[in-house]
Amino acid sequence: TICPGHTRKEYPLHTYFMSGLNERFELVDDVVYALLDAYPEVLTKQCLPIMETPLHIICRCEIEYDGVDEPLITYILEKNPAAAAIKDSKGRYPLHSLMLTDPVETVDTARPIYEAHREAMSTPDNDGNYPLHLALDRPRCDCDDTMGFLFAEYPQAAAIRNNDNMAPVAIRVKREGESDDTRIMMMVRDSADLNKAYSDYGLDDR
Repeated sequence: TICPGHTRKEYPLHTYFMSGLNERFELVDDVVYALLDAYPEVLTKQCLPIMETPLHIICRCEIEYDGVDEPLITYILEKNPAAAAIKDSKGRYPLHSLMLTDPVETVDTARPIYEAHREAMSTPDNDGNYPLHLALDRPRCDCDDTMGFLFAEYPQAAAIRNNDNMAPVAIRVKREGESDDTRIMMMVRDSADLNKAYSDYGLDDR
């Protein structure tokens, strides 16, 4: 049931996963799996304020500083794969939420979420950001395998500008400047966008 008196329409699993966003709180696997087994339908229930499902919440957790628990993601999708196909009020699928973690999660975690709902990779959120845009905006986005995965599955995103008129390469240049990883930059670069980005942020054209 919804937590008594709770104005955000949270079920117990929402509340427990929200606790995992606190770096001082460690989720206990037995509790999580017991809640999932008792009511798997909760995985498609959305709570306020931004209409997140439990999968959205756990995707943006940095549990124990080690990122998302991959077996837990797999278990959630086995219990209710429809959870991967629900947007929150920001227009983000769980795959988008996963790209908000710092550091960006590995491809081993991203792939099962993508496989459960492939449309997420080619869908922008309400700000015009695709998963690739969101990943490149993270300060510790240094996972070549994850970037390669995002680019390989939907390379068109590299040439799309978001609602702020920024292509993925411009987002990266704005955050990291000239010191960024060359392999990532080459993966998403478009010569016109890259030169514009360097010019916009006071760097030399490349």
